[in-house]
Amino acid sequence: MGGWAIAVHGGAGVDPNLPLERQEEAKQLLTRCLNLGISALNSNLPAIDVVELVVHLPRTHTHTFNNCVPKSPHPTHIFFLSVVMNRAKIFFFLFD
Repeated sequence: MGGWAIAVHGGAGVDPNLPLERQEEAKQLLTRCLNLGISALNSNLPAIDVVELVVHLPRTHTHTFNNCVPKSPHPTHIFFLSVVMNRAKIFFFLFD
C-alpha cells in the first residue's frame, strides 16, 4: 500500500463565537473522525470504506455535531472528507 493522507472538515470549522465548551466538543469530535480514518487506513481498509466510517461518526453524535458547527443562514450542514491514497483523491461531501 502506498502513502495516504486524510483531512476532515466539519462545516466551516469551529465557530469562535460558540462557548469554549462547545468549541472543544467540536474539536474533539473532528479529532475522533480523523483518528478513526487513520486507524482504518492503517488497517488497509479501502479508502471508500474509510470515507463511509468517518462521515457516519458525526451522525452518531448528532447533538454534539449540530450544536458545535457554525450556524449558517442555510439549514444545511456540510461535512467534508478528503482521503488521498496512492495519489488518487476521494472526496466525500455529506449534506445534512
